[in-house]
Amino acid sequence: MNKKFFVYLVVCLLLLRDQHIEAHAQYKKSMAMRVINKSAACIRHLYFLNPSSCKDADPFYQELAKEAQTALGIAPKDQLPVKRIENIGIFSQFGAIAEPDFIYINEDRIKDRPYGYKRFALFHEVMHVKYDDVAKYEIIDASLLPLYFFTYFSMKQWGPAPVKKFMEDHVSGWKWHVVLPFAIEVLFSYLYNLPGCERRADVEGAYACACYQCVHEAASTRLSTDDKTFDAIFQRKRGYLSKEELQAIADDLKEKNCCCSYHLAISRASSEGT
Repeated sequence: MNKKFFVYLVVCLLLLRDQHIEAHAQYKKSMAMRVINKSAACIRHLYFLNPSSCKDADPFYQELAKEAQTALGIAPKDQLPVKRIENIGIFSQFGAIAEPDFIYINEDRIKDRPYGYKRFALFHEVMHVKYDDVAKYEIIDASLLPLYFFTYFSMKQWGPAPVKKFMEDHVSGWKWHVVLPFAIEVLFSYLYNLPGCERRADVEGAYACACYQCVHEAASTRLSTDDKTFDAIFQRKRGYLSKEELQAIADDLKEKNCCCSYHLAISRASSEGT
């Protein structure tokens, strides 16, 4: 890639970042930002998520999402429905994803997870909706639009064989020219402190759950602080809480006697049984 062109893209990205920070409070009132919102959402749908091809999620997840959005003060008319994504390719790495118009759930990936994990996952994603974190991804999408298309066409025409082979071997059938722009997006996302967004969604989402059992069940799926594997390091770099950090919140909620109706009913049934 031409160095001047690359520098131009980076400068544009930084300018858009500053503009976004200054105008964030007016985000939903700004027509320009709405245009960016919709345009970037179309790009993400083109590459990753196409709502028209995704089925509605199970009513169980619709109810969890409704509970979370209501608890976080999102008006009924602004609440997002839940769609189901298939457990294939890059989506096999996600349990849930928040997008501008929908929340997506990978039902196959999390179907065997405990109730508390699923409930916490929805609260986490709804936190992204509450704080417009999704908008930050959309700014990245809009500012990287030229890079997306440059990557797609240049790699399709002149991509080196080793790159193609690596993608074909390690991306479960997904095309290499789709995954590469996603990798670029992850790299540039650090300019927006998105790890801070993930940490906030974890911490505030856990307390919004208001149930020590739910948070404990979610913590049981996280990797330890002492874990030195790539997945554990990536989890921490992205801002997600470790098993110990999330469990600490569960312990705090337990001291405050915070428990959801589901786990409270189980506890009462267990007490009556004994």
